[in-house]
Amino acid sequence: MRSLLLQHFGYIYLNLLGTDKERASATLDLILKANQGQHPLGYKTFYVAQSKDHHQKRTYGILKFKMKSPGEGPSTLLAGLSVLKILLRNIGLRGTFRTLRKWFAIRSINADVEADELHVVYLAVSDAVRRRHVGKQLLNFAKMIAVAERKKTLSLYVREKNVDALSFFLNQGFSIDRTVIDTEADNLLMQGASTRMTMKVLTPTEGFDQQ
Repeated sequence: MRSLLLQHFGYIYLNLLGTDKERASATLDLILKANQGQHPLGYKTFYVAQSKDHHQKRTYGILKFKMKSPGEGPSTLLAGLSVLKILLRNIGLRGTFRTLRKWFAIRSINADVEADELHVVYLAVSDAVRRRHVGKQLLNFAKMIAVAERKKTLSLYVREKNVDALSFFLNQGFSIDRTVIDTEADNLLMQGASTRMTMKVLTPTEGFDQQ
């Protein structure tokens, strides 16, 4: 999971945790495992596509989504303190302040989720299984959850420079909703503006009616 996050979203994590890849990777690993993985970036909040080999499990794809929640509970705040301790221990006080400042700038882009929306935060597939429909399977799982949760819209953001992802989601039925320009975040990440993409979630009845 950590390697996939760094492979596909390294421009975020190396920006937040520092350009030393080994230290950033070690810090990210600790964050994923903090509070037994039960926090907004904990490993238990991800869905994974794994190999069928029980002796040597390999993670070939990851999916993370979020929905509108009533608010943060005590467990979320406790996990936040755990992550803060990890940052202080690994990158120091100055590095932690720098990380937090950048994090608040970056997270503002997709912080809000509508009540009728399921928002895909991460979807990434290993290069080893490209063109083997792993991404499509993960996306279909997200659609299934959206239907079960009675959501009307599936949404996500893609950076302008990520033309492969943009093409993939267009081919899967997403449409471009709008371009979101956030000068501070865009300058930090240097991947262009964010493109918000959406897809209408069809209930089983609606899908039958259209056939």
